[in-house]
Amino acid sequence: MRIPIPEQTAVQVLFEHDHTCCICNEPGKDVQIHHIDDDNTNPACENLAVLCLQDHNDTQISGGFGRKLGAAEVTKYRDEWIRRVRERRAQADRFVVERMVGLTQSQASPPTWEAPPQQKLLIYVNSLPSMFQTAVNEGEKMWINDREGVVPGTHLIIDILTEGWVQLAAWIDPYHFGSKSPHEYISEYIATRNSWNRMLVEPSSYGWRARSGTIETLDYTLVDVQDAVERTAMRLASEYLTDFDHAAWRKRWKKLKYIG
Repeated sequence: MRIPIPEQTAVQVLFEHDHTCCICNEPGKDVQIHHIDDDNTNPACENLAVLCLQDHNDTQISGGFGRKLGAAEVTKYRDEWIRRVRERRAQADRFVVERMVGLTQSQASPPTWEAPPQQKLLIYVNSLPSMFQTAVNEGEKMWINDREGVVPGTHLIIDILTEGWVQLAAWIDPYHFGSKSPHEYISEYIATRNSWNRMLVEPSSYGWRARSGTIETLDYTLVDVQDAVERTAMRLASEYLTDFDHAAWRKRWKKLKYIG
């Protein structure tokens, strides 16, 4: 009998995989959690991998001319993809922390939540345009040095913006995130935008644009994340800060804003 994967386990697995198939690594595709050993009663994290529908189908085919993705191969892809996602996030986190020494917030919520000091928010919001410019600069280095660097370079920009967005969540009541951490909640939102943008890129035939579709999907998602960070920063500034110059901030943000 199939045992449902516990919700928190599913959240953790999807987050570790960046809501992306560990085989093809193409954002925005429909995915599902695969039991590597084909035992649906074994929902342990080490037995789970995120696959798109096409690659999951390959795990079900054996014999004839069908390509078979075996457990060992899926495990190897899974471990390598999780490693790459962790490295990307760690790199993005370093860029944010290096520019925000003394201002980053713990994501562990106290029993009674209280927003951090307003002065920290003011400093942080004012640092966001330069942080975003740094993200673009780092991403563009990867594009220039290697044609294949366009996808990981764009991923890096999105990851840096995501880390900056997660830090803004310190000024939002944890109740809004339910049982998820702010990082899990925001990553889930970004995965939803990737799925929608993939539909826009390939409205008539799913998957036909391959790598070019992935690049365009990420470009659209980058714009979505830019807009979301801007809206969050401006709303928090309105909530907590008096005499904040919204017009001047938006001018700086839009001047530095990258559009793919």
